[in-house]
Amino acid sequence: MIRVTTDGKEFPESKIRDWEKKRVQVSRRRLKRCLKQEVPASGAEELAAWKAAVPEEVLLQAFRHELAFTAFGTGLVVRLSGKRRKFSVTEIDLDFCDARSLHRLYDDMMLHNTPENKLAGLRANPDHYLLRGIGSNVQEVLEITGGLPVVSLFDIRYGDYEGLCSAQEADYPIQAAGVSYLKNGLAIGAVRHQIRDTENGCHIKLTVEFPALMPDRNIRAHQYHLACEFFNWFTEFEKWIQGEQL
Repeated sequence: MIRVTTDGKEFPESKIRDWEKKRVQVSRRRLKRCLKQEVPASGAEELAAWKAAVPEEVLLQAFRHELAFTAFGTGLVVRLSGKRRKFSVTEIDLDFCDARSLHRLYDDMMLHNTPENKLAGLRANPDHYLLRGIGSNVQEVLEITGGLPVVSLFDIRYGDYEGLCSAQEADYPIQAAGVSYLKNGLAIGAVRHQIRDTENGCHIKLTVEFPALMPDRNIRAHQYHLACEFFNWFTEFEKWIQGEQL
């Protein structure tokens, strides 16, 4: 069982799949425009496999002009927002593992660049273009964030809590948290994903911090992004756990 909620209301799998289908088409159009070739992938699985076959540096080069624009715009919004942040929050309950096991799986997925992990990262969300670990605690991310019309490139430094505006809650003993930085070193936001055990499994509170001037519609859009991303990751984790138990 994987149950997703946003703003206290269930966000069912049917809505996740509807959102995912729309974003698959958005991703196909973006890739066609930037790579100057057709993307023969009609669904999320095919799209992830197609992306995985494109060399990562080719993708980064194809998006270079868009990324320069995004970095400039993001930097402006961050500076105008000062230290103020808005939070995009999605919560998930699951029943197939405990909090520590989920945290271990999450760390492995984010930071270890196995072919299986990289494909699962692309499959998690059509708005993902590149996710790879750098060293022991940094994840490089190339994605559409918060429903924006352009891609972003940033690093999440896990364990770096300097400047986080959200607080770790006392009843969540486990967290995956860190600051997000542009390649020029500007801090643009943060993540604080907290996990606690429940009677039947565990509960996860996913929080992404954005500059305060980010429009509310983009904060809501990122809730849907998180719902799709983590529903798919946790579905994959459940398969892995079941496979280990056989």
